[in-house]
Amino acid sequence: MSLGIYNKGGKLIRALHAEGVIGKDFVAGLNGLVTHWDGKDDAGAPAAPGKYSARGYCVGKLEIEGVAYYCNDWMTDDDSPRVREITGLRFSPADELLVDARLVDGSTVTLRVSAEGKAMADPSLTAEPSRSSSPFPGEAGRYVVRQGKIVPADGKAAPGDAAELQNPQDAAAGPNGTLWVVDRLASGVEVKQFGAKGEFLRRLSVASGEPPPQKVASSKTRDLIALLDSDASVQRVRLLSLENPATKDGEGTSLSTWKTLFSKSILKSSDFASVADKLGREKPFVVEDKTRVRLLPNPLFKDAMHDLDVRVSVDAKGSSLTTSDGLPLCRFTETPHLAWVVMGHEGNTKAITIFQSDGAVVEEFRARRLANMMAFDAGEYEWTGK
Repeated sequence: MSLGIYNKGGKLIRALHAEGVIGKDFVAGLNGLVTHWDGKDDAGAPAAPGKYSARGYCVGKLEIEGVAYYCNDWMTDDDSPRVREITGLRFSPADELLVDARLVDGSTVTLRVSAEGKAMADPSLTAEPSRSSSPFPGEAGRYVVRQGKIVPADGKAAPGDAAELQNPQDAAAGPNGTLWVVDRLASGVEVKQFGAKGEFLRRLSVASGEPPPQKVASSKTRDLIALLDSDASVQRVRLLSLENPATKDGEGTSLSTWKTLFSKSILKSSDFASVADKLGREKPFVVEDKTRVRLLPNPLFKDAMHDLDVRVSVDAKGSSLTTSDGLPLCRFTETPHLAWVVMGHEGNTKAITIFQSDGAVVEEFRARRLANMMAFDAGEYEWTGK
């Protein structure tokens, strides 16, 4: 049962009980149920002396079904870590891809990711420390960039010719002393590989319209690289293996071809508008601010039917069904850190569809039997302020 205290003007000043239960929030008395109000509003301030009414709703069992996840390929089930942002990539000594991530609650986690893209959080691992101002940490700071050239940090080898290097963003040491570089050009971003002496070997161009690479990680034993691509709307991790190296023939030099082993994306979902077209609907989902339901008749009201406007709202614990004036009726989900929640009807059904996001993933739920509620009125009371 949910019970609210309303002032003389009909405004809800205190949600006294939300999903209250008999024996804990309500005591069975001789002529009904008993509870207590301390005379304070929801902010904890004393209510002014005057007349107040107590009324609410008995809420029966509603059917709430989890339907799908959207906009985050790292989220596959309820036990998946709620990854909000990928912060780093690297390969373990065993040639396993490790992905550093920040979760919704601000904590960090390192994921072990298989070649098929299956991810598992490993609490024994910690995120890689932030790199220095040089984008070429290599192995123990093996490379630096000076005057547009890749230079071995120890100065023992002659600088390689890196004339094509314009604005390096990140780098990773590869097999046989090679180096992969994310280079930002005036025309876009390219990923380039250089030899042990700094000589240019090959490049990976980025297709127009694709999010550009920001970070690169490389296996030390084979031609296998991971890229972190991102723009204003998406963050993507790709694992690529060299399928066919470039060859020279009578018609010139062919380009290297790469095979994508997996690709996982996180779409930004800071508000509903940013993901409205990514929810698998043929027709746009129409958001409703509230919906009206016909409640069960209450015999104490001489079986009079009662219409109620309800909506969905967000609090620190998750999302809830509430009255239009804010009295909580039933908790839908216990997903913390929610940024938004919306609802609406689809097709000829009384069920409502709910979308919500904590900034990491968009979740879809379906709620049925909203009318399985009954209104009650506990009467009017005089509050003296004492």
